Amino acid sequence: MNRRRIATVGWLIAGCTFAATAAELGRSKPQIVNNIKPGGASNPTTGLQLALFAPVQMFPPRYDVSGFRLSLLYGRNQNLRGFDLGAVNVVEGVAEGLQLGLAVNRAGSVSGAQIAAFNDAGESENGCFQMGAVNKAGEFYGCQLGLVNLADHVDGVQIGFVNVCQTMSGIQLGFANIISRSDALVFCPLFNAQF
Repeated sequence: MNRRRIATVGWLIAGCTFAATAAELGRSKPQIVNNIKPGGASNPTTGLQLALFAPVQMFPPRYDVSGFRLSLLYGRNQNLRGFDLGAVNVVEGVAEGLQLGLAVNRAGSVSGAQIAAFNDAGESENGCFQMGAVNKAGEFYGCQLGLVNLADHVDGVQIGFVNVCQTMSGIQLGFANIISRSDALVFCPLFNAQF
């Protein structure tokens, strides 16, 4: 019984320390990404964001998060650098780091990883890993691992039951592989590639 109390107190102290560190990180870095609005002002930044559902969250959706965001139902922010955990995670601009969602991860641009039932990365300029039932992207650089993988252009690998893209510089492994603007095979079961 004593060990359980000590372990519980230890976890509470560790959690409070993590939250305080994340909050301090947000205060010490006023700008996390190059996201200058047309008016010339950058977004305000926080190190810790807690959301029940947007807009019911600690900081408004226009804020950037540099640290940790926990979204119980639905969280939305402008940009994120760090760790994103929740049911539905939405980043309007750039997500750098890990998005771990129960249902949905969506970002305008991703550098890092998205793991959820449905992942949507508009672009992945610096490399991305998506793992989920359905993965969707525009210009994608990295690896998609899921039942259904969809992208406009893939520079990397698609591994899944169904893999679909318009153009590719890489390989597809799956039951149905489609490169709609291929110079060679548009459809090929098990394996398809274009370089």
